[in-house]
Amino acid sequence: MIEVGGYSRSLEMLYAFSSNNHQISTRQQRLSTGNAINRAEEDAAGISIAARLESRIRGQAQALANIEDAKSLLNIKEQNLTSVQEILITMQEKATQAANDTLDSQARDLVTRQLQSLAAEITTTLTTASYGDVSLNTSSAFTFQVGEEASESFVVENSDEQAETLSLGTLNDGIASWDALSGTGYIMYTETDIFTRFGANPGFNTAENLVAVVNQGGQWYWSSWGGLTAFTPENSDQLLAEVDFDSDTVVNLEGTETTIEGISAGYESGDLVITPNQFGTPPAGSPEDFHVQGTSVVIPPPTLADELTFSAAQLTVSTAAAARSLMGSVESALETLNTEIQAIGEYQQMLTLKSEFLSTKRINASQAKSRIMDADFAKEQIELAKLEILQNTGASSLSQAVSDNNLVLQLL
Repeated sequence: MIEVGGYSRSLEMLYAFSSNNHQISTRQQRLSTGNAINRAEEDAAGISIAARLESRIRGQAQALANIEDAKSLLNIKEQNLTSVQEILITMQEKATQAANDTLDSQARDLVTRQLQSLAAEITTTLTTASYGDVSLNTSSAFTFQVGEEASESFVVENSDEQAETLSLGTLNDGIASWDALSGTGYIMYTETDIFTRFGANPGFNTAENLVAVVNQGGQWYWSSWGGLTAFTPENSDQLLAEVDFDSDTVVNLEGTETTIEGISAGYESGDLVITPNQFGTPPAGSPEDFHVQGTSVVIPPPTLADELTFSAAQLTVSTAAAARSLMGSVESALETLNTEIQAIGEYQQMLTLKSEFLSTKRINASQAKSRIMDADFAKEQIELAKLEILQNTGASSLSQAVSDNNLVLQLL
């Protein structure tokens, strides 16, 4: 008896054949791409986890590059400080030479000039040090991103001091200056009130802690209604604004951090307002004078260049006693510099440890992603071989089923 149910069996064989073909296509895609998951439908959770791991891996790779950049910056800074260290050692040597009574006045003058040149080279070396366009002569901290998380940052301090708030004191009617003054000058803060410090009244009812100053030929002068008087800068002096006496304009040095002829210049923030050609309350026209408003400004800590600045008096070794005093100053500068170099070494060690730890994290994340996403080539090849055998037998069986159905039709 011939059964006509062979048609349904043919459909079943066709379905099995199509299923095998689909699985063969999937295995071939995995072998060609190397990925165990090529579409979200294959493993929705797995592909999502793998994407998160990929984000972490790439973030860690960039963080490792950031660490290497940070170490390069610190290496340049270390080399810069090592150069300054050598200059200071030479200064100590020359000061020791000058401390001996065998030198006459002419020899001491020669040593003084050499010491001045060496001190100037220290300032130049420190103030021009940079990593690309990033100045290394700063008291602000450097923050490096050393991980894939926002919280994973590393701070390198460039000063062990904190920002300082300067009180502007009593402003009175403003700042008086000489009417015939020309060129570029500055508004300077002085910690000691101007009447006590300068020993003369620079003008009627002027600001107590602010004064107009100019530098001419390397010498600083403070200005009053009567003219210019030379003065020696102090460590606490701060230039807060730049003045153009020719165009009668003032530019506050907020956001600036530098040194001008031995005086620190600039401040971080504050409410200082200076109006040129005004004096009195309410402001009245008064050429070259300034009306001042505000209560305080915040200045950054001193830079290393500020800390390693020597005054002209310190560098003058006209006597053995003066030379011995300079020896003490240079020794103190060397201690400051050595502390800074040691700190750089400690930062470099910490960055190396972070790099090693981050490399381990990246390897672990890569391995986790690999277990999810990477195809097992041996397994896929075995499965593909099995499916190809099934494909061949399926094709043969389907062909035989079609032949049986044709036979039935012929009998009918």
